[in-house]
Amino acid sequence: MSFKLPLTLLLFVLASAPPRAQEGQPPRQDDQKVIENFVNARGATPKQPARKKTAAASPAASKPIGLGYTLYMNDEDSNALIVDATREFKAGDQIRIQLESNTDGFLYIFHTEDGRSPQMLFPHAALAQGVNAVAAHSREFFPADPSYGFVFDERPAAERLYVVVSRKALAGVPVGEELLKFCGGEREDCYWKPSASEWERIKAGGAGARSVEAKNPQRAGTRTAAPAAATRGVKLKKGEPAPAVVRVNDRPETDVLVTTIDLVHK
Repeated sequence: MSFKLPLTLLLFVLASAPPRAQEGQPPRQDDQKVIENFVNARGATPKQPARKKTAAASPAASKPIGLGYTLYMNDEDSNALIVDATREFKAGDQIRIQLESNTDGFLYIFHTEDGRSPQMLFPHAALAQGVNAVAAHSREFFPADPSYGFVFDERPAAERLYVVVSRKALAGVPVGEELLKFCGGEREDCYWKPSASEWERIKAGGAGARSVEAKNPQRAGTRTAAPAAATRGVKLKKGEPAPAVVRVNDRPETDVLVTTIDLVHK
């Protein structure tokens, strides 16, 4: 792959490539509403679906799955600059991302290069014992240590990442002890690779729902001092900055949100 991923580090990249809003301008009204709804759910207790006496309770959740993310790139002074994922990256560029899901669930990240077969970047046997559970509206900064990052190497390639958030663990995908057993003693360089049929099933997990994406261009180009090693799983408050991008399914009954990103690596 055309990235260097230091051991004990992982980058969760969530993005897509819709038309870009002009930087410095306020979000469109519909974008603003999507972002506000996402942020206002911080700290809220999920509502349980109403139960009917004459029928079994619906397994559908009360709200669609949503994801928020902000992509950072280190500048020459080691400060973190918020950047748009549609920019052109070059060798030596180092990126990190802050991720926020609006639901408790499970996170998976797959990578393809130049259209070749995918491999699973996360969960990873060398990280957290292969565990991939995430909590709703918690801060997940990857990598946690700002002195490291996801670094583009010298080989240009068509980089595509698939990020999957699911309320339920994906069937047939090894995690935890199963992933550790699969990797054996080669945990550092071990990446599970789905078969063609498994991959089609994983990608189709979000079928039946369309994803709505909203951008917050007010955060684009913002410089911030690189934080100290971040603590994962910290609950976010409503007053904290909204993510740069929010992506939400349009149907609450869909248990999987699949997001793709194409990174321009020249």
